[in-house]
Amino acid sequence: MIKSKFNIFGFWIMVAFSAFSIFMLVSAVSLHFFSIQIIKFDDGIYFHLITFLLLSLIFIPITLFNSTVITINTPEKKITFKNVFAQARIYNFNELQGYIETEYVSRVGRVIYLIKDNKQIERISENYYSNFKNLKLGLSSLNYMGKRTFNIYTYLKVLFRFPVSD
Repeated sequence: MIKSKFNIFGFWIMVAFSAFSIFMLVSAVSLHFFSIQIIKFDDGIYFHLITFLLLSLIFIPITLFNSTVITINTPEKKITFKNVFAQARIYNFNELQGYIETEYVSRVGRVIYLIKDNKQIERISENYYSNFKNLKLGLSSLNYMGKRTFNIYTYLKVLFRFPVSD
């Protein structure tokens, strides 16, 4: 059984930005309702709220949706994706067509996508998991469908689960 391990540096940076975002909200609330100024800025409450909104819109969803624990059970030929808020998604190897490995033009790192019904259903990113090579080895009994290079347009299609042609 292979269990994913988070890439500590990237994960904790996302957590830090998310925590700072929440801290800015607490600071804005304390300034508005209790007249207690935790951080002093000339712009007052507006700076706190704008910072909170911007950081929240960027970093909290990224942290939550990419905090997925992956477990590959090689004897049973199953792979499980468990997110913080979502129910676990379990796939048998025999219901998957295989996997593709990608490299992005604008980013560093490889990503594996599991393919089912000609759609990319789950991803395993080298940027988020420190044991990417072990996870890839756990998928060795699946059909390897090749390596592709993605640009931002293709990435968005994959993100919203549209099929990507060869």
